[in-house]
Amino acid sequence: MLTGHQRRLPLWSAAVVRDITGDGKAELVSRDTSGNLWRNSGNGKGSFGSRTKIATG
Repeated sequence: MLTGHQRRLPLWSAAVVRDITGDGKAELVSRDTSGNLWRNSGNGKGSFGSRTKIATG
């Protein structure tokens, strides 16, 4: 059994953290198992807001 930081996120097949909006804050971009692409905007304090679908798969 995986624990802590080794747990797999069951609904995501891929994820990356990077500033894609140019605001100087990292966003979390993830793809779910259906191929939809999601963005969670960073708040600049280490947390992310709710997700927004940015592409479909």
